[in-house]
Amino acid sequence: ILDYDKLVIATGSDAISLPFAEGLTLRSIEDAKKIREILLKSSSPVSIIGGGLLGLELADTISSAFNLPVTVFESAPYILPLQLDADSSEFLKRAMESKGIAIKTGVKLCSYEAGYLIDSEDCKYEAGTIIYSVGSRAAKSIAIAAGLDVSKGVVVDDCLLTSDKDIYAIGDVSE
Repeated sequence: ILDYDKLVIATGSDAISLPFAEGLTLRSIEDAKKIREILLKSSSPVSIIGGGLLGLELADTISSAFNLPVTVFESAPYILPLQLDADSSEFLKRAMESKGIAIKTGVKLCSYEAGYLIDSEDCKYEAGTIIYSVGSRAAKSIAIAAGLDVSKGVVVDDCLLTSDKDIYAIGDVSE
């Protein structure tokens, strides 16, 4: 235990994955190296779960750099639902599909069986390598252990001060 006058918690966030299928995530350079190593040895299709900015960037990069078939699964009715309206999203979807990237929207994946992702309609999709790009959660275990107020992240005020007058929280961990 170290003494401090003021402390800053900047633990960031952890990638979210779904409980029914093992997969990779991209949050660090080590993750990127691991993905690269796996894809260099692979000829199987790549399934990217999440049609946000990172998921679509990954799809484009993997498709062009590794020449592997890529399918993006997005549970929302269209890709980039937080950034684009439906018409703009459709334009982007067509552009990505013209590069050979399959885009599946409105798909609620719920299980994995023998190399296939299965959605809520019992449709099966060949999975191959699975990469999750469905967001992140605040890495707040240190804050919880310190007894700070937490919700989705560490609760802070307008000055980034936590419930402890000597502890600040910044970045993805703060709320």
